[in-house]
Amino acid sequence: MIKTLYVFDRNKNIIGFISNNGSASTPFFNDKFTQILSTGAETFEFDVVADDKTNTLLIEGNYVMFEYNGSYKMFQIMTAEDDDSSYQIIKSCYCEIVGLELLNSYVRPCTIRGDIVTFFNVILQDSNWKLGKYSPVLANISKDIDITESKSIYTLIQENISTYNNIEIEFRTEFENNKVVGYYIDVYEDGGRGKVTHKRFEHGTNVTGITRKGDITGLLYLIFLTS
Repeated sequence: MIKTLYVFDRNKNIIGFISNNGSASTPFFNDKFTQILSTGAETFEFDVVADDKTNTLLIEGNYVMFEYNGSYKMFQIMTAEDDDSSYQIIKSCYCEIVGLELLNSYVRPCTIRGDIVTFFNVILQDSNWKLGKYSPVLANISKDIDITESKSIYTLIQENISTYNNIEIEFRTEFENNKVVGYYIDVYEDGGRGKVTHKRFEHGTNVTGITRKGDITGLLYLIFLTS
């Protein structure tokens, strides 16, 4: 169960938190955490009561983070929608894993020869991300990968999942003393994260109420497409 959401501004500086541990903090509810094992993409959705605190903290472009299975997951708020169709205004937030920022980091043409460690060390060398944990068996798989044009790091990872026998990836954040101290991609052999079927949930639209929806999803992909 997720108990606390740490909130960060667009520069990833912590600015507050939202907790379900007590009445002193605004609680969140209807939270849904979705993991897509085949791509490493993850989404997080949740609702809060809109008030001065949540309206200040939970804005598009800011980040939220929570502890999960002994590590931390960081997400960027992509959309925030206020709905006043009931007796109180509910803010619904849709967030995507921070690893998707690698859509906007590029690798120049080159040839990579080696195992999974070499592959990730090369493509991540000019980013804020590093290779984290990996299944030892993957160190025995050596490949030659020719990158003939500039491509985003995220695209290269997705294109080479099958190259390394259908690896599974997971984005992980390290957090110490109220600071993010590292961004890691953990890599597992096929089935290493477990064979789980997840469903993506989407909020319904209430046409009887007034809604306000902020959305930066288009900005992220516009940058990707035009860079």
